[in-house]
Amino acid sequence: MKRLLLIVFLSGLFVRMHAVNITVVRVTNEMTEVAAVSSMRFLPGQTIQFTMANGEKSEVSGVRMINFENNDFTAVEDVVASSSIRVYPNPTADMLIIDGAKAKQEIEMYSLNGTKVFSAQSQEGVNTIHVAELPNGVYMLRLGNETFKLIKE
Repeated sequence: MKRLLLIVFLSGLFVRMHAVNITVVRVTNEMTEVAAVSSMRFLPGQTIQFTMANGEKSEVSGVRMINFENNDFTAVEDVVASSSIRVYPNPTADMLIIDGAKAKQEIEMYSLNGTKVFSAQSQEGVNTIHVAELPNGVYMLRLGNETFKLIKE
């Protein structure tokens, strides 16, 4: 599931951007720069095949991590360390706890296809959302100006 989400995210990234520079960190901690990447494909054995903007193909094996030149993009923002709001347990099967919310903030939960599946106003402090009836998957929870990624098991 994680690999599928990563592929969907990266596909969207390359649709929006013509080409991007990528740094690949191998399992040996060796770093390889790959410039002007227009698409990438995951192959068996920790190998990634890159297609450059000019059509050339390149493969890098033993991949441990991928860094993009511009990390300002993300499919769903994770909780920032400075946030006073905690959302747990994540993943969850039946109940989600939101701790640290301010009173009367809009709580909205969306499926990845953009469908709103939950909406309520928060209370001061701890709020609970029952998610047992939701299908398993990845959701986005928005509380005020913050967005959290949730996994329903």
